[in-house]
Amino acid sequence: MRLAEQHVALSKAHARERTPRLQIAAGSKPFTYFAALCHAPSVPDLGIPGQVCWITFRSNQSPGVLEHRGPPEQLMASVGRFIAWRRACQDSPVATSRTLGIAYDDPRTTNPGAFRFDICGELKGPLLANSAGIVEKFIPAGRCAVARHIGSTDMIGETMHTLYAEWLPKSGERLRDFPCFFQYVVGMPQVQEHEQITDIHLPL
Repeated sequence: MRLAEQHVALSKAHARERTPRLQIAAGSKPFTYFAALCHAPSVPDLGIPGQVCWITFRSNQSPGVLEHRGPPEQLMASVGRFIAWRRACQDSPVATSRTLGIAYDDPRTTNPGAFRFDICGELKGPLLANSAGIVEKFIPAGRCAVARHIGSTDMIGETMHTLYAEWLPKSGERLRDFPCFFQYVVGMPQVQEHEQITDIHLPL
């Protein structure tokens, strides 16, 4: 099955398993969509909360990637190894390089041993030899639908559900054969957990 077809199947499965939306704080929405990064007109109102915007994702260089393979519960240990590599070298400076994540699998429907997630840092030059297991990959440039998730990344599945199960079927768009990926805009410790900002990119 092609990757795009897998995501459509997941969206239908999620639609059957609706859960209450995340409540972050009094007076705040569980997630918001945004248009600040749009390079094209906003999509029409599709009858769902807020909007999804279209952007052209520009990938100037390949990212350095730590491939997490295994139970989702062990993902943060992989994140810790990635952070240690990033701090020990200047290949991907946190202050000037985008931090990304590639979500190959839905942790709710994937066997824990088969779960895959890539932790990525934009490279500022050639990737130097390392003992941390960092490899170089490529995120293709192209048109994406983007939704902004505000709050804990543990609850990002709520926003992804809306994209796949609500927005996509109504949009008339078709998925490219590349998985959904995240750009971590602002995270802890710069802000509190409920204030984190993550942009979810859906390649079209």
